[in-house]
Amino acid sequence: MSLERHQGNKHSRLEPNGALATAHAARHAAKDALVLRLRRYTSAVATIQIRNVPDAVHRIYQVRAAAAGMSLQEYLLLEIVRNAGLRSPAELVGEVENRMRAAGAEGFALGSSAELVRADREAH
Repeated sequence: MSLERHQGNKHSRLEPNGALATAHAARHAAKDALVLRLRRYTSAVATIQIRNVPDAVHRIYQVRAAAAGMSLQEYLLLEIVRNAGLRSPAELVGEVENRMRAAGAEGFALGSSAELVRADREAH
């Protein structure tokens, strides 16, 4: 029987055939799961509660969550996180205005797009 040192264990020891004992691995898995649960419930995480959601909207999100193989809470959290990464229309307008101030209006139409289309049609 060969003995190998298990490198991943903080308390390195010799194991038969290089394998961790099943009970040892199970204890570590249970401990890791407990740590994750405790971290989830003891960390400072914000909670959002939305009241008076129309039934039709609730059903739409239930169907989408089920189609994604997620709970409604998991799906909505994913949606909120995704939307938080998007710029709002006001932020986008501010970004364009800042670019125009910094680089000038070159490349941006100063008139109405409808006027530009009309002028282009009349020219041809």
